[in-house]
Amino acid sequence: MSEQVYTPTFGFDADRKVWQINGADIDADNIIQLAAMIQAERQERVIGRGFSKFSRIASAVAAATDVSVEEMIGPHRIMLPTIARHIAIHLCRAMTGESLSAIGKFFGRDHSTMIYAIRRIDDLLEVKDRDLMAYYNDALDILNRTDGDDDKHDTSHA
Repeated sequence: MSEQVYTPTFGFDADRKVWQINGADIDADNIIQLAAMIQAERQERVIGRGFSKFSRIASAVAAATDVSVEEMIGPHRIMLPTIARHIAIHLCRAMTGESLSAIGKFFGRDHSTMIYAIRRIDDLLEVKDRDLMAYYNDALDILNRTDGDDDKHDTSHA
């Protein structure tokens, strides 16, 4: 069975000087809604490919940092969502051993960004950044509480 591909139609209403998609005007609210729909669809696709372990790790980091998974995966360059994303990337690599490319697909980024995120967290853990260590260890605690007793993860940094 082949996957159906949705192709929207774009146009410009010259009389009203408004861009349209599928006959509907494009405004800021439509763009925000469309971006959220694309992000949700991408997450469903990625999780459907067996990446639920990444989702579980991202959810634990989200709970530890009070940053939503959507913010973490989104295009934000704001400090806390970026740090949360980097922690999640670091934990995904440490706990799953999956390739940087696979982790990058979940986060919507390329493998070189994965390398940067992992190195950045390694550097901050090495200098014992207190805030980062608290977020990191809180996320690990959440993950360990949701795992069975026989599957504990010891990557904490004290």
